[in-house]
Amino acid sequence: MKKILFLHGLNWSGSCPIARALQTELADIAEVVSPDLPVDPEEAIATILDICDRWQPDLLVGSSYGAFLGQQIVKIAGCPALLCSPMFRMANFLESRLGVHDFKSPRADGVTCYCVTAELVAKFREMEKHQFDCYDKFYYDRVWGFYGSRDTIADTRDKFSSLYSTVIKYDGEHTMSPDNVKTVLVPAVLKITETFPRREARYFRHFKGNYYRLVCHGRDSETLDRLVTYRALYGGYGFWVRPERMFFERITRDGKEFPRFAESQHLASAGVPSQKFAIFASGNGSNAENIIRFFRDHECDAEVTLVVSNRRSAKVLERAAELNVPSAVMTRDELNDPDKVLPVMERYGITAIVLAGFLLPVPEFLIRRYPDRIINIHPALLPRFGGKGMYGMHVHEAVVAAGEKETGITIHYVNERYDEGKIICQAKIHIAPGCTPEEVAEMVHMLEYRHYPRVIMETFVHAAAE
Repeated sequence: MKKILFLHGLNWSGSCPIARALQTELADIAEVVSPDLPVDPEEAIATILDICDRWQPDLLVGSSYGAFLGQQIVKIAGCPALLCSPMFRMANFLESRLGVHDFKSPRADGVTCYCVTAELVAKFREMEKHQFDCYDKFYYDRVWGFYGSRDTIADTRDKFSSLYSTVIKYDGEHTMSPDNVKTVLVPAVLKITETFPRREARYFRHFKGNYYRLVCHGRDSETLDRLVTYRALYGGYGFWVRPERMFFERITRDGKEFPRFAESQHLASAGVPSQKFAIFASGNGSNAENIIRFFRDHECDAEVTLVVSNRRSAKVLERAAELNVPSAVMTRDELNDPDKVLPVMERYGITAIVLAGFLLPVPEFLIRRYPDRIINIHPALLPRFGGKGMYGMHVHEAVVAAGEKETGITIHYVNERYDEGKIICQAKIHIAPGCTPEEVAEMVHMLEYRHYPRVIMETFVHAAAE
């Protein structure tokens, strides 16, 4: 059976109507655990994480206050979440409600009321400053939000939509009714748990490029602080330990914010070395960005871990920075110096090199170091329109001037001679009468975007797994 952890609203308890409706509707499908949460948000987070450690839920479901808490620990828990009427601004809501309030459903400890104090409001306000510190775009499609058509309390839809892909509207108030649970929430539970089942292993990519597998959560035996143990998927495959929050949180470097360890879909296969690509590019970098995004979006043990350019002003370096991919700028002289290039390749564990609009010849020492592990894409059907000086618009202008009826792309291994390496793949387009070089270039670019990432995967990733 699936395991669902339900987190209730502030005025309620673990026996609230939403929890009871979930337990009834999912009785044959899932075990729904709904603990009484402390009113103090710090204590509540600690309670939830302890339950997640012991119970390993397949899904978090939160309502209002519970959704506020659930959003913060999604990445730590490592499971998808359904957040109903998430209250990202709890302090504003509570500061006008100081005093004693009755719980609307009974608690297991018999407590019937709680008190909102200025100190409690301050705790919420401080937590709100950090509530997205562990946000990871890996969960963009794995966290769904629900907002009632007559909800006048949770005005957080715009913020939620900026972080997560799915917002579902239901006909109701701030707190879901049992009928809302039956007709809206339960179908979502079934769909999201089928779409995103709990994973047996979790993998993360450090912002500097290396991959790690999460081993376990634990505590310091003296301080009882929460820790994580994780294992490197490179080098000596060593084990590491660091504070849990530090592992999962976002950091800022050079004015850009991103996860210290970004969760990854890529699954490391036993016995198959991790494939780490360096992209060499000299210009705009649209192909490079397409390749980077392709391998981030596909479940395979491969990633672009380095971008190299010979031009400091190349747009590709900006794209790499925006995608949190390390980059290096090397002059022609540096690229021809093994003592400059090879240590960089080793530092990032590069297993193959992909040329994407790289205008300098690849030095022979690098070809020897990576035999049949360097590939290039040429914007024509080799052997025609290849060789030195044939790149970019020069190729398309020559193709049109020659009156060719077709052109395309050639993906090939790199050897010591321009565009003469063994051909891996070609794809063609028809050139209609009157086509301009610019129109041909646009069609060829579409071929490049469609085929190059796939061929890279088939050439290096699938071949390594065979």
